[in-house]
Amino acid sequence: MIDYLKELCENTNIQLAYTKNKLNILSANISRNLPIIKAYIVFKNCPEEVAVAIFNYYTNSQNSDKHLITIQAFLKSQLILTNYKINLPNEEFKNLLSNSSTCKPIINSNNTNNELNILKIDIKNFWGSKTNIDLNQSIKATNDEPVELEVIVSPLHT
Repeated sequence: MIDYLKELCENTNIQLAYTKNKLNILSANISRNLPIIKAYIVFKNCPEEVAVAIFNYYTNSQNSDKHLITIQAFLKSQLILTNYKINLPNEEFKNLLSNSSTCKPIINSNNTNNELNILKIDIKNFWGSKTNIDLNQSIKATNDEPVELEVIVSPLHT
């Protein structure tokens, strides 16, 4: 698995330390005049969008609530921790980074939400017989016969 958080930190000269601290699961500080993010080990193989949210939470003051929601949703999905603390971004940490030209907010370009227009839905039964479904019609399947749905979509033009 790819350690996205490690890659983000290495590319911006931020030290990263994974810990086993289940209470303070995320923090950012200055150690020996170097910025360091400490993260609970569960974040080691987190999805890219979560790594970007952690990175931006500590390096960028904009949208910090949005980033925090992404982080908390990931933790909830892991079902590991219920009582934890995510430390607020440290002003000294941010000030050190603001003087650095290598640390800019990251935008996750792979995670764009594109609306799609459903053009056609076909339902295929176990024997391969296909039936076109009206887009306003509900789809009903019985427990004794598996079905396959084929959905044809196109980008929704705005």
